Amino acid sequence: AADANRYIRDVAADADAERVVKSKSMTTEELEVNDALAEDGVDVVETDLGEWVVQLAGETPSHLIAPAIHRSQESIAELFREVFDPADPPETASELTSFAREKLGARIRDADIGMTGANFVTADSGTMAIVTSEGNARKCAVTPDTHIAVTGVEKIVPGVEELHPFVELIS
Repeated sequence: AADANRYIRDVAADADAERVVKSKSMTTEELEVNDALAEDGVDVVETDLGEWVVQLAGETPSHLIAPAIHRSQESIAELFREVFDPADPPETASELTSFAREKLGARIRDADIGMTGANFVTADSGTMAIVTSEGNARKCAVTPDTHIAVTGVEKIVPGVEELHPFVELIS
């Protein structure tokens, strides 16, 4: 963790990064990357909707796949009102999602670094496979000028030909 965080902090310092946007990554959670970057004054924004909700609330995720499952629609609406004080507060699930998409989109566009995990990396070419349900990982990977991918050695496969059975196993 110390080596990984040192490397990530060095990349952020070299990029004069003020903001990092992240897609959901269990590896970065385990490494406590957000805390390491915060020590350097870097604003880290989670872009997975549930992760962002618990980040705004100052909570820790309550579930591996659904980090904000403990929160009701009403409590999320109240949280958004408290944090953002919108002129027209969102209330319905659709309004809350649109509101979050707008806020997160602006943060992604203004970010200096995007950070993702990787479901798999090929040893022969370094090709990364990222499987996502929200699309935020793609935005984090390609919108900022700098992308950091954090993953464990167990995710390395020999080549693209070997990806298929592993991608099938994800679901």
